[in-house]
Amino acid sequence: MAKIPVKDFTWGLNLQNPSNINDNELVTVKNMSFNSDLRLQSRRWVATFWNPIWSGAPITSHFFYYDETNDERTLLAASGTNMYRYDEGTGNWASIQSWLTEFEADWVTRTKWSFAVLREKIYMCNGVDSYAEFNPVTSTYTALPLQPKPRYIAYLADAIYATGADAAPSTLYVTNALGATAADGRTIDANQLFIGGWESGWVNALEEIQEAVLAYKDKKVYYIPWDLSSAQPIDAENGGYWNRAVQRVWNSLIHFNDRWFTELKAKTGTVGATAVQDKPLSDKIRKFTSLVKPKQYNSTIGTYILPLTNYYWSFDTSGDDIADTTVVYSSLTGSWTQHILPGHYDMWEYVDNDWVSHYLLSSATSDQMLEMEVWFDDLGVAIECELETKPFDLGDPNDLKTAYQIDITWLKSEWDDITVELVAEWEIVGGWLITDDYININSSFKTLWTRATWQESIWWGAIWPDSIDLYKYFIRLPIYNMSQNISIRMKSSSRSLIWTFDRATIYIDAESDDLIYQANLG
Repeated sequence: MAKIPVKDFTWGLNLQNPSNINDNELVTVKNMSFNSDLRLQSRRWVATFWNPIWSGAPITSHFFYYDETNDERTLLAASGTNMYRYDEGTGNWASIQSWLTEFEADWVTRTKWSFAVLREKIYMCNGVDSYAEFNPVTSTYTALPLQPKPRYIAYLADAIYATGADAAPSTLYVTNALGATAADGRTIDANQLFIGGWESGWVNALEEIQEAVLAYKDKKVYYIPWDLSSAQPIDAENGGYWNRAVQRVWNSLIHFNDRWFTELKAKTGTVGATAVQDKPLSDKIRKFTSLVKPKQYNSTIGTYILPLTNYYWSFDTSGDDIADTTVVYSSLTGSWTQHILPGHYDMWEYVDNDWVSHYLLSSATSDQMLEMEVWFDDLGVAIECELETKPFDLGDPNDLKTAYQIDITWLKSEWDDITVELVAEWEIVGGWLITDDYININSSFKTLWTRATWQESIWWGAIWPDSIDLYKYFIRLPIYNMSQNISIRMKSSSRSLIWTFDRATIYIDAESDDLIYQANLG
């Protein structure tokens, strides 16, 4: 046998047949993701975000807007039959509009809101209640009952684009006369354009890209220039679903469709339908995405955390319209991992007066807004982290090999333990704990802050700081096992433990020629 080098695991999760996946992919990556240093790290916790809304109902939508002209910050949330605004000074929520519709016509599906900003005003719709304008300065909510009732809106070229009204689900509405300056976004039916044929389905999402908007229907995505001169299907194989599942990265959009997750990227210097090219992203995790039934496609949501360079995508696998499964896509590595998060309806970033970013989850089970990627435990509950490598055959899958020992190294915080299990022929053949006895507290260490971006140190309670020190750990484990393949499983259950997995080295004695071989597995 020759050496089997695996430099890293940056290709992340692959749910195909474990025996056939690449050496730099993992069978399980739970509650871990790649950080900006390209290290595979256990995730931060989910926390409560200040005070409950006190509506007694789940939070279906939220939206944040910062107005640079007057330093006005506006965080809105829809819960029950009210729209609320957050007061950072008190940590409380105040109703800005009541008597809104809580459920769709089926009395099961909760209404969801879409938001856009034009000339310092926030415009919103849910397809059931009247299209509305909100003035953050005067905190005035104005319903506009004479306008269509769209489900999705977007801003482009000094205009509001709206679509998805039940009475005209394929009609695109635009506020002002083409080329004119809009005084506001109140009149969305000044211009209209029919998008595609009925065989393409209804419009499910709307998003701007460069000098055009993209309208996502079930079977096709349409490219619509700002002058409404046409609605051309782009060169993509499928359409797209749910406005909240479309997320931007530079000049690209990632969305959810029949191919699961697809990237639409704008071609520089090109206009028209060919100005956008598509690329599938999620073939490796089809065992997750295949759990989503077509009826639940429009429950998929996503957000992007720029400092972590990660996209978070959540979708419903249980059929109750609540996002219950979350996968994380690293834009640096192009890989997937999995997070376990509470059920939620929406994700959005809120930036407070101290310029600290809060990545919020609209709870699907209560009126308490949640915040992810902060501090180091989950609402007082331990975070369950786990990873498992593929079964390595180390050369020839038909030969028996004797594994003598394994070295595992890199970074760990103090106090709690990491469990290591060796799996041979899909059975556990050894288990150990990486305790603080295996870390070098006298060596240089890396300080990890609780938030995705660094901030001034803030102490929480008597003992919990907002940072945690990671020290290098090293452990050499005896194996003495004969098998055809072997894999490594690491896991922890802790309220405050952060660890990374960077390298493992297995020492193998070949049965035939009694030589020692080494495989770098991370």
